[in-house]
Amino acid sequence: MTLSFEVHRHAAGSVLLRLHGELGRGEAAIFHRALSTALAAMPSELLLDLSMVTSVDVDGIGVLMAAPRAADQLNCRFALTAVSPAVDRLLPPDCRVGTVPPPCNR
Repeated sequence: MTLSFEVHRHAAGSVLLRLHGELGRGEAAIFHRALSTALAAMPSELLLDLSMVTSVDVDGIGVLMAAPRAADQLNCRFALTAVSPAVDRLLPPDCRVGTVPPPCNR
């Protein structure tokens, strides 16, 4: 299963980006397209839902670290809303569900 995504815009200025499938080096282009789509609305908050990510590798976690940096460049708050067990196993301890604190957010 390859990576797919959904973008949901909310009236309060937040955008939810939900990923589905596998996330690794091969899916980096799809992830960056998803991130660009989500941030195109210039949201005040970007919410990332990884609950439907079925597998991830170290390269995939590296790709995910682009999200808080991209949001920060737009003065957009970033938060993880949910993670799958596959993601949770590889996520750094300072990058858990909720608002992502530095250094994960930089």
